[in-house]
Amino acid sequence: LRVREFLAAQQGLELDVLVERERAGRTPQFTEVATSRSSEPGTIARMKITGHDDRKLFAEVPAEVPDEVLP
Repeated sequence: LRVREFLAAQQGLELDVLVERERAGRTPQFTEVATSRSSEPGTIARMKITGHDDRKLFAEVPAEVPDEVLP
């Protein structure tokens, strides 16, 4: 698959994302993800993929994640 098709196919999925920086991480396939809220680097968070920009995915951090986990 081409990158654009791969990224488009991820939209709507819930994926585990390894948080590398407060608002960025990677999926198990190493796809870069920009997140809607800050998360603790080094953690793995389940996120819903909401779109892409042909280079990286965009994801929402679910509201059910306790705020004390987030900086």
